[in-house]
Amino acid sequence: MPASIVDRQQELGLGRAFLDGLGEGPAALLLEGEAGIGKTVVWRATLVEAARRGFRVLCCVAEQAEARLSFVGLGDLVGELADELLPALPAPQGAALEIALMRSGSDPERTPDPKAVAVGFRSLLVEAARNGPVVVAVDDVQWLDAATARALAFAARRLDGQRVGLLATVRVPLASPDPLGLERALGADGFVRTRVRPMGCGVLRALFERRLGYAYPRPTMRRVAQLSGGNPLFALEIARALGPAPALEPGAPLPVPDSLRELVTGRIAALSPQARDALLAAAALSHPTAELVEQASSCDGLVAAEESGLLGVDGALAVAARDDSLPRLIAGRCRGGRRPAVVAAARRYRGRQRGK
Repeated sequence: MPASIVDRQQELGLGRAFLDGLGEGPAALLLEGEAGIGKTVVWRATLVEAARRGFRVLCCVAEQAEARLSFVGLGDLVGELADELLPALPAPQGAALEIALMRSGSDPERTPDPKAVAVGFRSLLVEAARNGPVVVAVDDVQWLDAATARALAFAARRLDGQRVGLLATVRVPLASPDPLGLERALGADGFVRTRVRPMGCGVLRALFERRLGYAYPRPTMRRVAQLSGGNPLFALEIARALGPAPALEPGAPLPVPDSLRELVTGRIAALSPQARDALLAAAALSHPTAELVEQASSCDGLVAAEESGLLGVDGALAVAARDDSLPRLIAGRCRGGRRPAVVAAARRYRGRQRGK
């Protein structure tokens, strides 16, 4: 695995173990985490290691803009494999894949039979695995088009004894607890899921020194780590906005770059209304606690907001961010008819707590 990756030894170790197990049969590794946390870094490193070992790698990077285009992901995964192995498939399977992949000679007006496509995809994987382990890799599986996801899930349920591995990343919060049905398909022995961890202050410092050449004093590093939540992408964006030698006034908020605002805005937009209520409640309180946030919103909202990574729960303390910048950003982005009611409820419950 690449030595240049900072502090991902646990996740990289899971990637190595995933590859080690493919000699014995099918396996799957699902990397979960918020945008920017480092899922794709681990995913790519595992694929580099797979290629180094001589495994065949079938790769797809799903895009939100292409999520409604049927079989676009399948085209990326199959790629050159189709030229090599399609002729070996039974005619109905080969014909269905030709149509789904819009290959030359296929009728663009014909609709492929989904079952024949799924069976054909599974047959391709089995044929490819005759010569060695195969890794089917999807980055951002939450945006994989539905037709490809169904074909992949179908194949995963029918890989007994085959040297085929499935490696995927997915953003949290999850729209589905098992987006490709991999746990049900492969069971507890064949399926591993892991949440890619935030980076600590010391690790972020090493990242800054390696990527930017910046060496911040400890108080500045603590504030950057708190504001970013340990998200390396967020932290790097903040550091770029600060520059190599920031002169921060005591108590002054850190800058929130436009790129970070866009990322946070997108994450908030993807949350449920209950989770947004919890974020609003935490942002409205100077000292938010889990109890106060839950009372002003809901238990489900508190849990969903924590899973999103925008709200941290540390014991009894619920923190949108201990720096002033992110709560203001959250409050500014969680707009709508519920905002006044949630903010009023949070402050009402805070008043009750003070009166006890």
